Amino acid sequence: MSPISSRKRQQIGLGTLQECLALAFSATICRYRDKIAIAFFLGILACLARGGKTLGLGEPAESWFDAFGCLIAALGHVLRVMALRHIGPRSRTHRLGARQLVQGGPYAVVRNPLYLGNWLIAVGLCVVAQLRWLLLAGPLVAFLLYYVVSLAEEQRLLEQFGDDYRRYCETTPRFFPRRLFTRRGWRDLLDARGPHAVFRTKEYWAFLSTATCVILIELIDALSRAGGSQ
Repeated sequence: MSPISSRKRQQIGLGTLQECLALAFSATICRYRDKIAIAFFLGILACLARGGKTLGLGEPAESWFDAFGCLIAALGHVLRVMALRHIGPRSRTHRLGARQLVQGGPYAVVRNPLYLGNWLIAVGLCVVAQLRWLLLAGPLVAFLLYYVVSLAEEQRLLEQFGDDYRRYCETTPRFFPRRLFTRRGWRDLLDARGPHAVFRTKEYWAFLSTATCVILIELIDALSRAGGSQ
């Protein structure tokens, strides 16, 4: 990769500290992000096995909390489907870069709608797990993971598309939409008119994985409580 000028780095939000993170960690974390996510989830299961859900809400509040977490995760999957309809299933590879600069649909609202969707799924699972420490630490760790990954990808895209990508970064935030509460913002974020058919996105595998995670969380919590009551 060719070096990026300091001016261009500043224009996409890569300062001194971020530059060090991008150069030292981002590419590696990007390569192993799926394994990191799996390890994170296994950690949740291990904590649940030690004592079950620790919020102690009781019924029906616990069931409402579970439903709220599932709703957040479902919104994450919907956002991922909308993004994949525009960018295509090739985005599932771990190679940095892209064939073309996509700026339509969800990509007109945020630069990383797929990672925003992943983050919402992680937040939803943390809510379902109902572990005190996880409700704060989980969303933060997940955000930092995708933030670092996005730095590596943005570095490569800036090298690949140059000024076009720089202008895109100047007008479009990395993760959180500036115009979410406008009619146009929601229309773009949930734009399903991409060139790739829904079934071609293969998001059903990701949805099945999330559903399996929820089932395992509930099963381990139930077994943990049954063991603790004996």
